[in-house]
Amino acid sequence: MSSTHAGRLKEKEILNYIDKHKDKILEKHGLSKENVLFVKELKFPHGRADAVIYGLYKDLYVVPIGIEVKTTIVSGTELYYHINQLRETYEYAFPIIYLATNKLENDERKKIISGYLGEIGYGLIEVDRDDINISLPANPKKIPKSEYDYCEVTSKGLLYLATAKVLEGRGFKREHLRVTSLWIGVDAGISYCGFTRGSYTVFGVYALGSDNVKRLLKFLLSKEPLVEKLKTEYKIYMESYLAIGGVKGYVRHLDESLSMSTLKTIYNIVEKKDKPVLSEGWGIGLGIYKPLWEVFFMPTYPTASQAIDRTMEELADFHDLVSDSLREKPS
Repeated sequence: MSSTHAGRLKEKEILNYIDKHKDKILEKHGLSKENVLFVKELKFPHGRADAVIYGLYKDLYVVPIGIEVKTTIVSGTELYYHINQLRETYEYAFPIIYLATNKLENDERKKIISGYLGEIGYGLIEVDRDDINISLPANPKKIPKSEYDYCEVTSKGLLYLATAKVLEGRGFKREHLRVTSLWIGVDAGISYCGFTRGSYTVFGVYALGSDNVKRLLKFLLSKEPLVEKLKTEYKIYMESYLAIGGVKGYVRHLDESLSMSTLKTIYNIVEKKDKPVLSEGWGIGLGIYKPLWEVFFMPTYPTASQAIDRTMEELADFHDLVSDSLREKPS
């Protein structure tokens, strides 16, 4: 099994084509095409997936599809290595697993690859510059190895799909949203966002950068009745992050119940220029959030959407602040 494919696509290009044609994969597994998210480089306890497609089954349950991309499969030894990688990572979190690669020109090679993958239950996606071909649909033969990994990945998908729907219903277009391995939310300096924190999924408002942190703090300090209403269920946290050539790490400074006294303390520190940053190149972030559900106890999609919608109602006073921040973002 050795040859090269002239003009083959790079990994990023393969992922982009799969994203563009993901409806084909959803259709193969009986999942809704109406509410779907494609997330790149999704991390989970046992590894990282090149991409995850989150789809809904009967608009009730989230199904995560893990996709590993290899630009070439040129030998049996290489195929064995790829399969072993999937077993040692993806099988812990995903019931449906695909190996994606450039279009296989050699029919005999395709037959061998499909045979090995089919025995295990993995699927095969071939990609070229025109389309994707699901030459072997995944046929899961066992449940994920780790309940924790599976629940974390699936709970995150549930949070992401429900958050996207609720935010769009509140006037934020899909192109206004940012989806990463860590969070989903409005792509602005002050954002509505959903993420996981500890063993819970959460939703709230986050400010990135010292100017936005000050702006959010001033807003909260001017809304004492709102803070009093939120303080029983909401928490506030502050962090510093090393942001040279991308975020390299975080330092958590506090994570405690929301209160006016805590807000005043933080504001005094920030205003005195005594910022909780460690050295040059470190930035600051501040958020308030409400825990929604424990990762291990996943609700149905309608229930998750209702929980986030109720939280958005509680945070309605922040809508103009987030909208203004979005408009101010450089195009």
